[in-house]
Amino acid sequence: MKTKYNVVLFSLGFVAFFSVGLSAYTPTNIQMPYDNDLTQRLWKPESTVQVGVRGLTMLQTRAYNGDEQPVSVPQVYGLQANENKESSLAMLEGNLPGTSLHGLANRLRGAQDGTRGTFVVTGDLSWSQVCMDLMYRLTMFKLPGLFSIGVHVPFIDAAIHDVVWTSQTKSQTLQDDRVRSLLVDDQASLAAFVAQNGNLDIGSQRRIGMGDVSCMLYWQGHFTQYNQRLSDVMVQFRLGVQLPTAHKVDVDKAFDIDFGHDGSAAIPMGAGLRLDLGGGIRVGGDVGSTMIIRQQKQWRLKTSWAQTPWLLLSKGLATREYGPQWRFTVYAQTELAKTGIFCTGAYQFFKHTDSTFYPQDDVMSALLINSSPTVDAVESHNLMAAISFVPPQARAWKVLPEANLQLTMPFNGKNVMSGILLSGGLSLKF
Repeated sequence: MKTKYNVVLFSLGFVAFFSVGLSAYTPTNIQMPYDNDLTQRLWKPESTVQVGVRGLTMLQTRAYNGDEQPVSVPQVYGLQANENKESSLAMLEGNLPGTSLHGLANRLRGAQDGTRGTFVVTGDLSWSQVCMDLMYRLTMFKLPGLFSIGVHVPFIDAAIHDVVWTSQTKSQTLQDDRVRSLLVDDQASLAAFVAQNGNLDIGSQRRIGMGDVSCMLYWQGHFTQYNQRLSDVMVQFRLGVQLPTAHKVDVDKAFDIDFGHDGSAAIPMGAGLRLDLGGGIRVGGDVGSTMIIRQQKQWRLKTSWAQTPWLLLSKGLATREYGPQWRFTVYAQTELAKTGIFCTGAYQFFKHTDSTFYPQDDVMSALLINSSPTVDAVESHNLMAAISFVPPQARAWKVLPEANLQLTMPFNGKNVMSGILLSGGLSLKF
């Protein structure tokens, strides 16, 4: 009966793995539910089920632009060369002849001076989430190591809030006055203009709901070494699928929050190695990669080389080919003797490589729409400190508990809305 039950569970996991379904991307340093953590991952020989809960909150935002300079959250796609400005004049360019926007662009042509019609946009990011974990150990495999399947379901409350658009247009010349009277004068007039002419909302946004569900297959093996300098080698592998169960990002809201991978399914995989050096000292490394499924839909796309990321009035049909995501972690760990407390220090590098748009209609230029910084690589460098606790006597208990607490601090990045993260969790194996 037990063997039959295991087969059913494995079949469900197998079906979930291949049930990949095929919307703006929020580039953060938030870890996905399938990413490797710094816990001990202990199993008792008789344990078959793990249930757990993990929580995360962002204590403080640390965003970085394309020049790797600290900026306000909405400025992550900017550069120092243009002082992270958004251009209301540039958003008029590239419209079809005969339209009102094309006529307005002609009337204001020559008004651009690098300041006139521009805005500096500021805002902040908040992020809190709870993830429910359920793992089942697959005992039907008669191979070395431990196989298990896991389902991870996150619930997220996130917002880009306190968004303020500050006009840089002066009141010194006739051209200044023409831009103010014919186009926009302040945040309110800009918001009204883009809503009327592009159905675009440029205000603060908040989302609450379920994130993308991850279904994973895990393997870990311990290889005992009988020498003084190395006592054990632990190897881990993981492979699975992340299903796009979160809300569909609204491209008509400039600052809508993405809970996953732009509404696409993804295939995460990874491997880790940990060396027990004796004396309670361990060192290890982990590499994770996520392959995101390409998708075709309507996007906000550039119609002029001068246009800026948040002020795009036009939409077009295009296929987006995502570059892979990578997450590299190296760490050192020590166990406080006979306490069951493990202290870990780590460095982590995250990178989402360049994406590419392929236009699906004749009016869009591939070179033009791919000049947007929203398809450029995203990077984040993080220092991590963690404490995990497994009661030393718990091996004799019916339930094996583990608690952990982790602090993640970004110290550099590129095109990323990163932040200082406090996370923790509790798991029970029985």
